[in-house]
Parts: sequence; structure tokens; C-alpha cells
Amino acid sequence: MDIFYISASFVAGLVAGILTTKALSLSKENKIVDKEKLLEECFGEHMYVDRFSLVQARDWIKMRQENINNGAKALVMKITPETLASLGKDVEITQNMDNYLAIAIINGSTKEMEDSILVKYDKLDEKLEGLLAKGNGTLVVGE
Repeated sequence: MDIFYISASFVAGLVAGILTTKALSLSKENKIVDKEKLLEECFGEHMYVDRFSLVQARDWIKMRQENINNGAKALVMKITPETLASLGKDVEITQNMDNYLAIAIINGSTKEMEDSILVKYDKLDEKLEGLLAKGNGTLVVGE
């Protein structure tokens, strides 16, 4: 179980580093960053769903199974001010936006993001919410 938390922390830190780099390049003078613009810069335009489920996350990841088989990891991360703060990143984001989730495929060798999706949701299903809660807002999938 410790390896899971180490892997989750590493991959979450990597993605948070990407977010931070993008945020700082968008605005060096102003530490307040519009979260939606920042997330869209990192992950592309968001898709909106009423309810996002573990099955939908698995389906998206399964479509990229070849990447996973080649050593990549999939990261499912709830995007919140608390998640970014817990990663020790010095970026303030607006508080008035909630319910964003990012799923990213991270190359195991280069540690670069190969593919990603940004989801704005109204609700998460209970299974996905539970798994994310166990990992403090993150879930890592990979061999």
C-alpha cells in the first residue's frame, strides 16, 4: 500500500508541477489565476457531465491501454484549491469554481503527459468519490 501512496504522490506532484509551470507562464506578476483558464491550458477544453462515474474513468483509461502496457500511468485527480495546496504549490486559484477532475496518461520514462481530459461534473458516483478520498483526491492506475 505504501508504494501506491508514493506513486500517487509522485504522479500527482508531476501533474501539479505542470499546472504550476503553466500558471506561472500565464501570469508572473499576478499569483491569482483563473482556474478554468489554467486547467484548459494544461488539459484542453473541458467537457461537462451531470454525473461522472468510475466506469467512465475506466473506459477513458482503457482506450489508452497500450500506453499503460508500455509503462505509462494514468492519474485521476480532483482539482481543488486544497489538492494543489497539499502538493505544496504556490499558486492561488479562484475559490468560486468547483467540480473539476483531470485524467492524464503520464509516460513512465519521460514523465511527460501523453494524453489528458478535463471533466467538469455536477456529481461523482460513490465508488469514484470513495477511491479519490482514499488517495486525498488522487488515484493512480498502472502496472
